[in-house]
Amino acid sequence: MLAGRFGGQRRGSSVSLRTGRRGFTLVELLSTMFLLSFLVGLASWYYSSVKQGQQLSVARTELRRIRDAVEAHRVGLIDPDQLPESLSEVRALKGQELLDPWGTPYILDRGEFQILSSGPDLQAFTEDDLIRPLAPPRIEPVPSGLEAPESPP
Repeated sequence: MLAGRFGGQRRGSSVSLRTGRRGFTLVELLSTMFLLSFLVGLASWYYSSVKQGQQLSVARTELRRIRDAVEAHRVGLIDPDQLPESLSEVRALKGQELLDPWGTPYILDRGEFQILSSGPDLQAFTEDDLIRPLAPPRIEPVPSGLEAPESPP
């Protein structure tokens, strides 16, 4: 009522004197932009963590499948304590592209009897590698009363 008497408008109102249109202040626009960018950042962080968890799950499943195929291959060999030279020699894996979710090939570590994925850092033999051990070679015990043959000097 007081504003109408003086022909103006109340202080703090966002109604323009000339056009009568309402608008947003700079502070309102900036706070809205900040809130939206915060929500987009939060959503992208959540998406990337879900994606990384999914990649780890796929790699673990693939390592299990590859390990089972290598173990089945070893059963058919004359000496089941031997490993194939590479994963491409395993019958059940022939013709398959053996890449982990990060695009690096799975590795058959013959010295440690394990299969591994390089993991998210794409570097083999680091702390983030995913590893599936293979059954170790059988070591036949020497029967008691018999001595192991000595090697010639």
